[in-house]
Amino acid sequence: MSRSLFLRWTHPSSVPADADLLRRFADGGDHAAFELLVRRHASAVWAACRAVLRNEADADDAAQAVFLALARHAGSVRGHHLGGWLHRVAVNAARKLRAKSRPTVPLPEVLSTPPAPDDSAGLIHEELARLSPPYREVLIAVDLKGYSHSDAAKALGWKVGTVSGRLVRARAELKRRLERRGVTAVALASAAVSGSEVRAAVDVAVGAMVAPPVVVSLSTEVWAMVANAKRRLMVGVVAGMMSVVVLGGVGVVAMAQAPKPEPAKPSEKKADERKPVEKVGDLPEVKVKEDDTPEVKAAKEVMIAILRVFTIRLQQVEQGQLGVALSTQEMLMLTDLTSAADDAFPEPKMRLPAYEFRLKQFERVYELLAVQSRSGVVSDYELSLARAERAKAELALLKLKKQIKK
Repeated sequence: MSRSLFLRWTHPSSVPADADLLRRFADGGDHAAFELLVRRHASAVWAACRAVLRNEADADDAAQAVFLALARHAGSVRGHHLGGWLHRVAVNAARKLRAKSRPTVPLPEVLSTPPAPDDSAGLIHEELARLSPPYREVLIAVDLKGYSHSDAAKALGWKVGTVSGRLVRARAELKRRLERRGVTAVALASAAVSGSEVRAAVDVAVGAMVAPPVVVSLSTEVWAMVANAKRRLMVGVVAGMMSVVVLGGVGVVAMAQAPKPEPAKPSEKKADERKPVEKVGDLPEVKVKEDDTPEVKAAKEVMIAILRVFTIRLQQVEQGQLGVALSTQEMLMLTDLTSAADDAFPEPKMRLPAYEFRLKQFERVYELLAVQSRSGVVSDYELSLARAERAKAELALLKLKKQIKK
């Protein structure tokens, strides 16, 4: 199958969203919906498996194990960032299988760049799998699957400008990571996947064909890795939340420990306890409700997770444990916070705390970097970047306030 035909076959506008397809399969056993998912993501999954393993038979086993794990646990997988999730699981599956040290048969070079060391292709996919979800998603869509910016925006549910901006930052971050590991080639190429390979993966996943023992075993192992990662994340969040101020009894945390309030009358005590520390800015109050749609719940969980990250990060900065306030990736997370607020809250007024929080943090970041710049700790580039992000946050807040007044 030609690359152009395969891309038309998996075009993001030609099938429903991943989340809808996954729900149809999980709830009603819709095999056609699952096959569409496999077709859409086959090129990225096979590319990762082949790059890491460099063995045709092993790559097929690893790819089938990935989709078998997806089919068996479809109800536990979120479909909103399925492409990035599948790629990361594929890399882990391939690394698991590679560790078994089966004899290898070299594959044709999967990169479209000049020759690199034999393991360069695998390193590229391993580092891609370690990127934050927004960076990983946009690289997979544009550089691995070959989507245009417009098609990637449709597939990811972003604006075209968001795709373009994140793509530039994602490529730079991946390049930086690879150079640190001695790899200079950073181009990604889609794997050519035949219709028979897709059909076999679907049949194994839905039980229409008996899965080879190695596929079943590998599928179990990679899902155990997914489940363990989730448990570690939850333990970390719970442990962290015990050490910070919790606003309103929900999962949004303040950026530093508030001083104990003076004894107050019963009628005033609750208000005093809920007041955040002024120097760290006000936080948006987020409550995940039972009647929220899956999209709204996911958006709120994004907000809670990002705020948790900044709890730790900014406490370290305030305590002088870190020299530079925020990395480029963390700056992007503040923008993701307001994007999640847009998805979580239909009323513009309810988004206001998140936008104000974003601006306050960039104001604080800029102040810290300005001091560090004068002493030569950070560069003019880092200071200019912080200034630009602060201006963007201010502009976004002004636009939101204008929208509220209408």
